[in-house]
Amino acid sequence: MNRLNEKYFCFWAKTSKEQGNEAWHNLLWHLIDTGMVAHALWDSSLSDALKKDMAQALSLDITQTGKLVSFWVALHDIGKAGPAFQRKWDFGKQRIKQAGFTFPPSPEIIPGYHGLATTWIMENYWEEEHIIQDRSFSISLALALGGHHGEFPSSGEMNSTVYRSDHLGDGRWKAARIAIINQLKEIFTPPDIYMPPSGMEPCNALLFLLAGLTTTADWIASNSTYFKFDDGSMPMETYLHKSAEEAQYALQDLGWHGWKSSGDPHTFTQLFPEFIPNSLQSAFIEHTQGLDSPYLLILEAPTGSGKTESALYLADTTIQKEYKAGIYIAMPSQATSNQMYDRTTKFLSERYKHIPLNILLVHGAALIKEDFSKVRIQGIGQDQQQAQGNIIGAEWFLPRKKSLLAPFGIGTVDQTFLSVMRCKHFFLRLFGLAHKVVIFDEVHAYDVYMLEIFKRLLNWLRSVNTSVIILSATLPEQSRFELLQTYTGQVEDVDVPSIEFPRLSISTQNQIQVFPLGVTESRCIALQWLAEEDLTTILSNELASGGNAAIICNRVDHTLEIYERLKEVFPSEELLIFHSRFPYCWREQIETKIKDRYGKNSSSRPQRSIVIATQVIEQSLDLDFDLMISDLAPVDLLIQRAGRLHRHQGNAHPPSRPTALTEPKLMLLLPDQEQDPPSFSKDGSIYAPYILQRTWFAIHSLSLLNLPAQTDELIGKVYSEELMDEIRADLWPQMQEYFRKMLHEDDEDSLKAVNQLIKTPNKRILGSLQAGFDDEHDPASHSLMQTLTRNARPSVQLVCLFQEADGLYTLDQHLLVNLDQQPDHQITVACLRSALSLSNPALVRHFLSQPKPTGWKKSPALRSHLPIIFTNDVYQSDKIDLFLDPIKGLVQQKNHPKEEK
Repeated sequence: MNRLNEKYFCFWAKTSKEQGNEAWHNLLWHLIDTGMVAHALWDSSLSDALKKDMAQALSLDITQTGKLVSFWVALHDIGKAGPAFQRKWDFGKQRIKQAGFTFPPSPEIIPGYHGLATTWIMENYWEEEHIIQDRSFSISLALALGGHHGEFPSSGEMNSTVYRSDHLGDGRWKAARIAIINQLKEIFTPPDIYMPPSGMEPCNALLFLLAGLTTTADWIASNSTYFKFDDGSMPMETYLHKSAEEAQYALQDLGWHGWKSSGDPHTFTQLFPEFIPNSLQSAFIEHTQGLDSPYLLILEAPTGSGKTESALYLADTTIQKEYKAGIYIAMPSQATSNQMYDRTTKFLSERYKHIPLNILLVHGAALIKEDFSKVRIQGIGQDQQQAQGNIIGAEWFLPRKKSLLAPFGIGTVDQTFLSVMRCKHFFLRLFGLAHKVVIFDEVHAYDVYMLEIFKRLLNWLRSVNTSVIILSATLPEQSRFELLQTYTGQVEDVDVPSIEFPRLSISTQNQIQVFPLGVTESRCIALQWLAEEDLTTILSNELASGGNAAIICNRVDHTLEIYERLKEVFPSEELLIFHSRFPYCWREQIETKIKDRYGKNSSSRPQRSIVIATQVIEQSLDLDFDLMISDLAPVDLLIQRAGRLHRHQGNAHPPSRPTALTEPKLMLLLPDQEQDPPSFSKDGSIYAPYILQRTWFAIHSLSLLNLPAQTDELIGKVYSEELMDEIRADLWPQMQEYFRKMLHEDDEDSLKAVNQLIKTPNKRILGSLQAGFDDEHDPASHSLMQTLTRNARPSVQLVCLFQEADGLYTLDQHLLVNLDQQPDHQITVACLRSALSLSNPALVRHFLSQPKPTGWKKSPALRSHLPIIFTNDVYQSDKIDLFLDPIKGLVQQKNHPKEEK
């Protein structure tokens, strides 16, 4: 192999501050390293389905595509072979001058960056060399390579000529770049002829996958632990061999090797040998036989009917039958993600015994969840045998933007939403989801804002051949229609059959089918209404012989009000509060206690107890209570709450219940009836008053709920725009006003979401896209990400510290903290476990006005947090008095602004 002219080895790609001026890595070597990593990923790590898809898009075989993609990826930093970048290091600049290159006179700061230069260079190269005939594709391809740092150059930057010569230099620089490109072509031997994808959607899908692969390979190749700095003096053949070996070693060490689909699907009974599939699961298995991806499947069935097992069966079948990339399970909250993580790791560890499984818990508090921390590989080079069993959590994948690259993940839905939102590296997340099966649970909990994001996500998941399974017990019919039509890509004129609940809906690229899943046995739930002033008396009577009750409130403040009322009658050991205003370490303890007491086959179920909680126990948590009392909420959420009532009655060992509570009973707290219709002033900030009103009229005269037989009827009544017989004619004008207000707010929320999203995959995107924020490095990243993925108010993350005589101590582990010093790992974890979130606008403004600790500014994990310092459990300022109570959480004192959920 011919060696590049020696004068072109003067260009540098990376330097080391620790090793002094003479420690640098040659640019050609870095380009080779990155291409070698891409080639190694292609050969041993990427799924067969993804490789086949990219090969078909280019009309090549898989081997040829691997060579072409590796060559493209290697070109990502060719923009560094220009004066604007090479002048940044004085030592290197002098060497380059000695090699005969000149630097144009330029301002001290030159607008643009080397990714933009890469785009300019490759666009011109492909045009001048007549390599790619489709100019539109060559521009988009150049943009995809130029965006490897997370942002694609904009059309304005592309067309700018003001500083182009500062980046590209004169003819000598151009000759050097062409020589480097030709050297890379000789190394990676890409095919000379290939066909760009026909159509905008397959083109966008291919280029975003390429961009994700490029970023991944660049990050790995930039790790000097594996790719040691070399100035280019090593013989070419020697370095090529060394680089290829280091690429394979890096992938092995970082956790990229391990599980990969072997094409071995199992039966339902093989996957779940402990039980026989029920009638609903049997029907599900029958209707999904021979189902080819990509597909969208919506399984609507009662709580406790085995939806999760059905979803895991189909997901596993799909990834095995079609050699897919893995599974991601998207949950509505951190609490539900934690429980699903425990459940899924147990399933996968049994399914794939003796195979290292990289399974990540993906949400903001994942790194401090005890069960997950036990399986983490703490650092590069750590032996995988130190992990528990065959479950590992490879460290390299743990930053949130990398987490979806792992083959298996369980986390919040927010992480998937960010793959279609205008944030840096959104395409990396999309690359991580490509050719997987993604399971979304509790989709009925999404509001209008989240549904808009979800529909755009479905567009893109279909484009990258990702199959989707949606689980719900209470999905409104209109939402189901919209999701099915969105996935087909044909929003209009697509017929969606109406089938009674429970049902299975399947959308493919060609059609929508809906199947009945048989008749599910219904149960009668007694429905009663009670005034809140009678709550203590009613509970005393109902629990006279024992029993475990749950009270679900719509707001944190209401849980505290009810607790104050009940503690006058019930012993404190019988009362337990659970809401979002606890520090993480306390909330984790409460969550564990609740699962231990009221979970399946519990051996520590109390003789009598009352849990007072917000919606945190409404979804996905597998809990069983003898009696349930609830605030009035939208009817679909009431059905969800009722799903925690006598939930385990059909188990082999159901809980023992007092005689008075052998039949399920749901009691609803009466709303304020001074107005007609009733007022929902406080809860109206949580749920749309129009939906609360329709729920009230739909059920206020009922004494029994027959579920799931009445599920469709009740949800249809509430979410329909049609007149209700239960609403008097004189009330309709007011109801219509509520409706108009809801539509206006929905339109605003929908538009707000659309403004945060990338375009649909059938439209030109590259060149017209700029990232909105960086969720890893923005100091306000947590709050900003939350306001992007949820229609929520900005929040502030507070670390609870306690002032003692000799300094500040963390709530968790009681560690001494110096706010002026960057915390070590142990203190960082303790601080994160001592943190809580507040969203009250007055409190957010107050704490954001406080100075940030000097030592935390350098901590990636803590720089978005602020301290709240308690003295004797009290935080005081001129305007704020807060009390941290282990029973009630953070409580606001006196007459300061009240916080709503």
